[in-house]
Amino acid sequence: MKKGLLLFALLFSALANAGQGGPDAYGYTWIDSQEPGGPTYGWVDIANPSDGIQVLGLGDDNVVGPFTIANNQNFHFYWYDVSHFWIGSNGYISFNQVNIASPFPNIPTSGGPNDFIAGMMSDLKFDGAANPAECWIGRNTDSTVISFINVPFWDLTIAGYSGSNTFQIILDDSDSSIYINVQQQMGTGFQVQGVIGIENTTGGVGLEHSFNQFPPALYSIKFEYPDVVTYQATDGRVNWNDNENNKGVFIGANGPAIDLVTNVGNSGNQALSPFTATGKIVNNLGSTLLTTAVSVPALSAGQDTTLTYPATWSPGNAGTYIHQTSISGIAGDLVAANNSIDREIVVVDTTQTSITLDYTEGVSNGSLAWNGGNGGVAMYFVPPTHPAKITHMGFYHVSNTGASSFAAILYRDDGPGGSHGTLLDSVYVPAANILLNQYTSVPLTNPVTIADSGVYVLWRMEGANLNIGSSSTGPTSRHGYEVLDGVWAAYRAFDTEDFLINLTYEPEYIEDIGASSILSPTGNVATPELVRVYLRNFGQTPVNQFDVSYQLANGTAITQAYNGSGIPPNDSILFTFQTLMSLAPGSGDLCIWTSSTAIADANSGNDTTCTPIITPPSSLEENEAPFTLYPNPARDYLMIDAVEAIEPLGLEIYNSQGQIVGRYAVPQGQTTRISINRLAAGCYTYVLSDQHQRSVGVLLVQ
Repeated sequence: MKKGLLLFALLFSALANAGQGGPDAYGYTWIDSQEPGGPTYGWVDIANPSDGIQVLGLGDDNVVGPFTIANNQNFHFYWYDVSHFWIGSNGYISFNQVNIASPFPNIPTSGGPNDFIAGMMSDLKFDGAANPAECWIGRNTDSTVISFINVPFWDLTIAGYSGSNTFQIILDDSDSSIYINVQQQMGTGFQVQGVIGIENTTGGVGLEHSFNQFPPALYSIKFEYPDVVTYQATDGRVNWNDNENNKGVFIGANGPAIDLVTNVGNSGNQALSPFTATGKIVNNLGSTLLTTAVSVPALSAGQDTTLTYPATWSPGNAGTYIHQTSISGIAGDLVAANNSIDREIVVVDTTQTSITLDYTEGVSNGSLAWNGGNGGVAMYFVPPTHPAKITHMGFYHVSNTGASSFAAILYRDDGPGGSHGTLLDSVYVPAANILLNQYTSVPLTNPVTIADSGVYVLWRMEGANLNIGSSSTGPTSRHGYEVLDGVWAAYRAFDTEDFLINLTYEPEYIEDIGASSILSPTGNVATPELVRVYLRNFGQTPVNQFDVSYQLANGTAITQAYNGSGIPPNDSILFTFQTLMSLAPGSGDLCIWTSSTAIADANSGNDTTCTPIITPPSSLEENEAPFTLYPNPARDYLMIDAVEAIEPLGLEIYNSQGQIVGRYAVPQGQTTRISINRLAAGCYTYVLSDQHQRSVGVLLVQ
């Protein structure tokens, strides 16, 4: 299907009389069945369950796959081996996921889609009512067959298509040759566009059989692999940054440092000596904020490697940034166009109560409308924080000469392989509500909260001549999709354009506090000890105002409130109970837990931690001793009444951190005055004991 742009019809010309062609720079030649010594036309029938597998999911301008080569083997294409292929609805197969659509390029063309075989690449269509088009894959002992059967052209007819084409591509493993068989060719479609040929991974080498011409029926072409290869391709390339599809990402401002990862490879047929990869972070003003480099080891032909740069990057202010990788130090490098790659990083302020995600700067320098007025485009968004309550979708239109409406549709990414899946919302937007040259904000019928991953926002035309804005000002997110007759595909210009579609959400921060580990007491315990535990904030927002409790075996539970400053996310504090753990003979678990009615604790599974405690049978009896401490609260001194004691006493005073801040010897049979004027005002724990008895309590110093 054509974009709603002014495209001039291409001239039709008869197929050239030449029955052979080439060689290309690598040495491939072609010869057809009308040439002496050429292949004999012979259709390979695989369009049945016994001999083939029907390919589903093809529509208008889309690509499906990957599929394996016969017997899970490799097919030798130019100087490298391929093990998988994708099928394009427009009559081609590719060895990477590229969507090639009208207008179709000459072969070879660098800088666009590369690494493909065009069987009869033209504006074909698999969807639409009563469309007879089929695609089948057959795998024989030494060949892989891909058949396009009864496939019409896209056309501005009531049915949406016209004509019929039946052809197949055969990958012959026995000699690395490629056959194209044409059984039927009828009509030309909306425009005469037909390309047959092969193109390598760099786009710099290829062999074209014909351009904007259609072959006759009952016709075969053989692309022959060279008997002797003299072509030397020295070529390094940058494959991706951070993820294999080099797609953009949203992250929070002023967040933790992130690793910078890149993948580089040898796309030539000559070994590469060690070379250098240089990474940069560039802001939207073009200023370089960080430069780092890593040495790439020697790579054999076809080999790649993933590397992490020595420097990390800490995102600061909100804005759009580029993670750029370039390679250098390769003598005689063949293709300069693949020596660098950019990845978009959009930094957003996640402290806002409402956050808008947009891959563009909100400025349109292009637009799109589908002929027929029933197509759509989509963008994929992963919020930088979760849970995320999605409230609005936004769409920037530049014109609406057809006074058309549109549908704003939200899908979850729970389909196969992370594709669009569950329908979350669909909102009809009438023409009267559409704003031009600014975003039309569309509130969801009911806000939707997602706990992880992302969503697809689909703009679907409900009439002709409604143009949505696009931006080719880099960087590009590579998250764009086109949706035609319900069939989704990567947007044909996804690597150079983004649509002005945005998403607004409200962060829903998780509150989750828990007891992570007990510092003391542990193991064998013979005397009263302070209970100390590490409390951890497992959530996403600072928390306080909760209770902490402990219990030894079946003893009395002791609870103490925490009302201090908020504990930051992913941080811990050491918490000390003011009440010492009471001892009872025997053994049991000391358990400590958190609880609160003030916060919505997300995970009760991390609230509690326990440790086994063993206490000896002779543990001292507590709080029944014939000695006392007063006054309490105290200011400068304490009085110890030990008149009835029959042996010397010991007094220990602990601060709130469990540290001993005072230790005193107290004689028996009298009352003793002890100075505490060096103790700061606050709450302390005291232990007053002899060898058989003790008194434990809280001491307040004023």
